[in-house]
Amino acid sequence: MTLVFPDHKLAYIAVPKTATVSVEKAFGEYAHEYSPDAPLAVLHMNLQQVTERYGEVTTVAVVREPFEWLSSFHRYMGGPHYRGTPWDMSHMTFERFAQKYMMGQILWPEPFRRQCDYVTNRKTGAVVDILFAYENIAHLVSYISAKISRRVELGVHNKSPDGPSVLSDEAAAGLRDYMSDDFRISSSKRKMNT
Repeated sequence: MTLVFPDHKLAYIAVPKTATVSVEKAFGEYAHEYSPDAPLAVLHMNLQQVTERYGEVTTVAVVREPFEWLSSFHRYMGGPHYRGTPWDMSHMTFERFAQKYMMGQILWPEPFRRQCDYVTNRKTGAVVDILFAYENIAHLVSYISAKISRRVELGVHNKSPDGPSVLSDEAAAGLRDYMSDDFRISSSKRKMNT
């Protein structure tokens, strides 16, 4: 979930399927008004919502290679956590899941946004101040730890099961076009990889 540290003028924007539960469990107890039972509207606030609610703070987030990010969603929704629910995707191929995603169909309980929708303020065009690469998430942990003067260990939670992520060339091209802003952000020079 979104974590805000007002005394340190810092906010973590939680982009789903980028280790958000692990970050929440590591830093939640130090965040302002943190509750593990927060409503969906608070779990994944986007940059615009955080800015409007908390004002000028340094914002950080984790972004992931877009195809891998979407594949993680598909594998997670097909795992045991959602088995037997309306959101069970275990019967659906990744290509079909991707097609439904591009058509805007409801595939999980929360609004299914793109990564760019979380880390960009659509009103102002602003982007999260510091974007960390998912594959180097230890840098996010070090950054927040230094800012709030707390050393934490990052556990593994809500990990998607392994599985195939096969796309036809046609589907991959359509998805790349649909997620073009995500690709731009994931390769942004603003992203911290070191």
